[in-house]
Amino acid sequence: MSWSLRDREGKLLARLEHNRGCYRLTRPLMQPILSWPDLEEAKHYAESFVLMSLPPDPGTGARIARDNAAGHPMGPPLNRQPSRETATHSDWKPGDKAFIAPDMPSFLLRGAS
Repeated sequence: MSWSLRDREGKLLARLEHNRGCYRLTRPLMQPILSWPDLEEAKHYAESFVLMSLPPDPGTGARIARDNAAGHPMGPPLNRQPSRETATHSDWKPGDKAFIAPDMPSFLLRGAS
């Protein structure tokens, strides 16, 4: 059993397929494949995903393009490279032998008195 949502021209927008007790959204393709046990809930989410995938209306699209073209009021991000003068230097080098941890102090052992 399957359920399909189509636009006025008949183009497939969403498809739910019943499989093993749940409804899987097979169109639009999602990763991971989403599924729901209830058909009404599955329809709701399928419609939501279709609405999210639609392009904005021309007015909204123009506003988004205009806002994205303008610089941020706080300016661009600093994107500075880390300074070698302020970086913490380390002289660590791998050893020749495997690390041998010292014995744990007795006061840290459980049940120690």
